[in-house]
Amino acid sequence: MLIKLLVVLLVITVMVMMSAGLSSQSQQNVDLEIVVENGCPVAVNDLSDSCSSSGQGGQGIACATAGATVLHWSSSGGEEFSINFKGESPLGSGRNYGSNSQGKLTAPIPASAEAGNYDYGVSVGDCEMDPRIIVTK
Repeated sequence: MLIKLLVVLLVITVMVMMSAGLSSQSQQNVDLEIVVENGCPVAVNDLSDSCSSSGQGGQGIACATAGATVLHWSSSGGEEFSINFKGESPLGSGRNYGSNSQGKLTAPIPASAEAGNYDYGVSVGDCEMDPRIIVTK
C-alpha cells in the first residue's frame, strides 16, 4: 500500500512539474526600455524584438499575444514613469499605470484583450512620448 501511494505521489509530482514547464514555455516576455534623456522619455526600445515574426514593428512599437505575453517596462536610468493609454487598454480595466520607485513596471496582457493597436503615453515628469502596442489573438 505504501509503495502504491509513493508511486501515485511521484506521478502527480511529475505531471505538475511538466504542466508548469509547458505553461512557462508558452509565455512571451517583452522587455521594453524607456530611454530617458534630460529628464524626458525620447524612445521606447523593444529589447525582445517582439515584432520580428510579424513584420509590424518599428520605433516605439511592441507586439503581444493576448493571454500569452507579459510586458516589462524599465527606464534607462531607473526614473519613475507612468503609462497612460489613450483609449482602451489591453491590460484590463485601468488606463493608467505607474512604475515602482526603481523605474520598473510589469503587466500581463490578459486573454480577454481585444486584438488591435493600442496607443499610449509614457510620462516622465512633465514630458510624454507616444509609443504603441499591437495585440493579436
